[in-house]
Amino acid sequence: MLSPPAVIQGFLALFSGDTGEIRHEVREQIDTKVAEWREEGKAEIVPGVLFIDEVHMLDIECFSFLNRALENDMAPVLVVATNRGITKIRGTQYKSPHGIPIDLLDRLLIISTEPYTEKEIRLILDIRCAFYYPEVLSVALSSCSDGLLSTSRVVPSTPPLAVAGARRKMWRCPRTPRSC
Repeated sequence: MLSPPAVIQGFLALFSGDTGEIRHEVREQIDTKVAEWREEGKAEIVPGVLFIDEVHMLDIECFSFLNRALENDMAPVLVVATNRGITKIRGTQYKSPHGIPIDLLDRLLIISTEPYTEKEIRLILDIRCAFYYPEVLSVALSSCSDGLLSTSRVVPSTPPLAVAGARRKMWRCPRTPRSC
């Protein structure tokens, strides 16, 4: 059972911004209690998903921690994203694909992505506008989709911009998404 001082200490550390390490005995007490609740059917532990964008920014210590954490039976599903090719692993002089150490890279499934085609961008915009902005003129919408081939990050913000243009009686949207 968790001792009251340990619970109070953990609670206070949570709200005081204390970033110190959780003591080993407190961690063991919590693990024991959770295992007991699982055996009694009072608790079920469901692993989550950990998403790390720009994973190439992590240093070697972070990758070591992730490697060790993934060996736990309750480890979350790890999803990482990066846009780097062969690059240096931070904190070392070694280069590797995506800036991820080879031992961790061997445990990952790499899914490459491709840029949207103009037809796919137009379909995304059509669906969003039909649902959220039915008053958008198709001419303005097609003009906006012409210049978006470079990025898909602009697509979510494009329909409101096209609506603003349509409301100002603009029939044509400039090709650059920023001025659209």
